[in-house]
Amino acid sequence: MNSKMKTLLGGALTSLFLSTISVHAHHSVVAEFGTAEMFEIGGVVEKLFWTDPHIRVRIRVTGGPIPEGEIWDAVSHAPGLLARTYGLYPGEIEVGDRLVMVGRPSAFNVNRFSMRNVSINGGPTRQLLRSREQRTTEVAPPPGPQSQ
Repeated sequence: MNSKMKTLLGGALTSLFLSTISVHAHHSVVAEFGTAEMFEIGGVVEKLFWTDPHIRVRIRVTGGPIPEGEIWDAVSHAPGLLARTYGLYPGEIEVGDRLVMVGRPSAFNVNRFSMRNVSINGGPTRQLLRSREQRTTEVAPPPGPQSQ
């Protein structure tokens, strides 16, 4: 076998091997939060990370199925998406605020939660996840001249 053929065969075998490895992509919400049953959790904000790629709110649990006093991280969308799509802006959640959230726990056996809805200091519940039906009605028209 010549060296060019060995190189091609080696590359093909490497590609085949790598394609069989299970990978949890960064943006795979299903990989981490899957289809676990949603539950409600309440807590006081201990720390806030309002940065890309996703906001993270660290809370000390005060209510729900989690033992009181545990520290959990609630994650949500990127700051820009929260502002544009859901109207949630920096400064609306602050350290010391009381939150009640609905979401799914991480499948990775860590104290992390996917925040789907949130109520801040007893205010109205804010939805942070649109249904598939809502998303399909928001699709922008294709670029170019539009027929009237």
